[in-house]
Amino acid sequence: MTRTATAVAARPLATAAALLSGAVLAVGAAAGPAAADEDDDGFDGFDDTRGTAYAEAVDALAERGITNGCTETDFCPRRPLTRAETASLMARTFDLDTEGATHDFPDVGDTVHAGAIAAVAEEGLMNGRGSGEFAPREETSRAEASTILTRAFQLSIPDDEPFFYDVGGGAHAEGIAAVVDMGVSNGCSPGLFCPDESLTRGQFALFLGRTLGYSDRVDLPETPEEDPREPDEPEETEVEGASGGEPWEGDWAPRHGWDVWERLATCESDVDGTGPDWSINTGNGFYGGLQFRLSTWQSVGGSGYPHQASREEQIYRGDKLQARAGWGQWPACTSKLGLR
Repeated sequence: MTRTATAVAARPLATAAALLSGAVLAVGAAAGPAAADEDDDGFDGFDDTRGTAYAEAVDALAERGITNGCTETDFCPRRPLTRAETASLMARTFDLDTEGATHDFPDVGDTVHAGAIAAVAEEGLMNGRGSGEFAPREETSRAEASTILTRAFQLSIPDDEPFFYDVGGGAHAEGIAAVVDMGVSNGCSPGLFCPDESLTRGQFALFLGRTLGYSDRVDLPETPEEDPREPDEPEETEVEGASGGEPWEGDWAPRHGWDVWERLATCESDVDGTGPDWSINTGNGFYGGLQFRLSTWQSVGGSGYPHQASREEQIYRGDKLQARAGWGQWPACTSKLGLR
């Protein structure tokens, strides 16, 4: 027995039911590789997704004009997906009217995504942030994407919601449950969904492709008995000042150099012009010089609170996070510093 997710407005040219039943998509004007002439050899995929786990979904979406590459030859699957890009993808999927729709978001302006943002807002697929702004340049999180897909396709929310140690309640809990129940996502690792992490272009293509049936859906792995964010206390911590958790080597050095992390921390946590504050606790759920969320800190092996750890350990955990998820974990500052 399931309960239906909150219904959204009827689609003007394509319904969620038609899409999910395998009907032919009506594709909007924004064309991708599918716009090639019929005499052409046809779309042969992107150089950086060919042969990868993303290929099937990305190719299917590109052939239908739903998604485009970042260049003529590449898709950039590891690049974080912005909220504006998400709006355009959903508008193309449902062939929404992007010319007649209007919006009153003060931070959107007359950009290439403005019509799509207005259209998805009118349809109830995406909302603005609490400030009344849409935040088009901010990145779409895994939790937000789950809610967007649940609204758009009117996915059913299971009575027995899947358990993740890092989800609990919250505005996106039902959306996460719905996409997991449908096999659109199975979390970021056993027992974890990583709801606050940014979704990449490739990951969203997989989510959307699985929802539409272009890619095989996935099963939820067995949930571990213990929270994987709480590693066993190591027998020996090898660097003075470390807060416990996963041990690390004293002669370790960050892949991008210490100076890069100093500049990033200065941008993130310098409140008085004296440099990064590695012990700052802002009171808004972000901690330390690199402004970790606690759940993110724990997901890269940290224990305790980030702002209680040494500068070296914070950079070590930051380097691990960057290797796994890219610079998009610090969207504003890494853009300002030219790191992405």
